[in-house]
Amino acid sequence: MSTPRQQAVVAALLMCGTTICFTVVDSILKALVVEHGVPMLVTVRLGMQMVLMLALTPWLGRRILRLQLPAVQLGRGLAMIAGSALVTISLRYLPITQTYAIGFSAPLIATLVAVAILGERLNWRQAVCILAGFAGVVLALDPGAPDFSPVLLFPLALAASNASLHVLTRIGRAEDPLAATMWSAAFAFAIAACCLPWTYRPLPLSAWALLFAGGICVTIGQLLMVEAFRRAPTAVVSPMVYTQFVWSAISGIVVFGETPGAGVVLGAGAVALSGVALVRWATPNSSSPPP
Repeated sequence: MSTPRQQAVVAALLMCGTTICFTVVDSILKALVVEHGVPMLVTVRLGMQMVLMLALTPWLGRRILRLQLPAVQLGRGLAMIAGSALVTISLRYLPITQTYAIGFSAPLIATLVAVAILGERLNWRQAVCILAGFAGVVLALDPGAPDFSPVLLFPLALAASNASLHVLTRIGRAEDPLAATMWSAAFAFAIAACCLPWTYRPLPLSAWALLFAGGICVTIGQLLMVEAFRRAPTAVVSPMVYTQFVWSAISGIVVFGETPGAGVVLGAGAVALSGVALVRWATPNSSSPPP
């Protein structure tokens, strides 16, 4: 029988695996969006995720087919479409590390939204974390740079979209996490598929192969995340999501030849530290997984 400490280490490693999977997916999208349209890429990515989740039903169990809160999952589906489109657009025009540095402010925004809408209480430490995190976002945006562009609004919109996903997940936290993931992806794909008469563009076989690989990575990442939160509390697992900054920097340098500037690195560090502190002070004993 594993000790709680050993379980925590395994959970942290599983969450690192999740962030690697998600970085691979975003790297694939960044490579493909240069030549292919955003709507088609988003539709196929969501479809792949849904199909692969359904294919795993014999192993995951029929519980993933139980839809308990359709309105919440529909809202999550809309947020997933927005988030998928915005991250793809952001990656088209911005370095992957800068996109993450700004987009990962979502938990900070979600905390403020939860205070305003769900009536959650905010202590002074959490308030300091949020202010420090947004200071990091400003650093990552680098508004004084000569190449400052309105394109930087896309990762800000991405953060807002992901924040809504966080809040909707809190509202529907009683639902099975795998079922919530499958149904929100199903709603997202259904909505995106309805637009295919206007958004369809043929994709080469190589693009389909990469998107299929991305679908596998997303599915594996989701399963690793659920297992991580099954083994250890939120305060242990959630901070590991910020290791994605490391993988994104490696991907940016090795795959895309992008070197993050000092402002992006410092901003990413401030956002990550603020997020870690926010989780540890807000949910020290929680075991509920995030989206």
